[in-house]
Amino acid sequence: MGRPERPSPDDESFTWSPEANRRRQALLGLRMTAAQRLRWLETTVAEMRKILGKARKKGASP
Repeated sequence: MGRPERPSPDDESFTWSPEANRRRQALLGLRMTAAQRLRWLETTVAEMRKILGKARKKGASP
């Protein structure tokens, strides 16, 4: 998949706002193939399950 090019913070069209970040993420998702999106989803779910498992263990600190 390769990393997308990061715009320069000096670029006037580039903004660091939550809405701009959401738009960039949506566009990145649209550029990915169905197989790449599925791989991303599987990886994300596996990572979340690890975190959830640690939270459910007895004696886990808050």
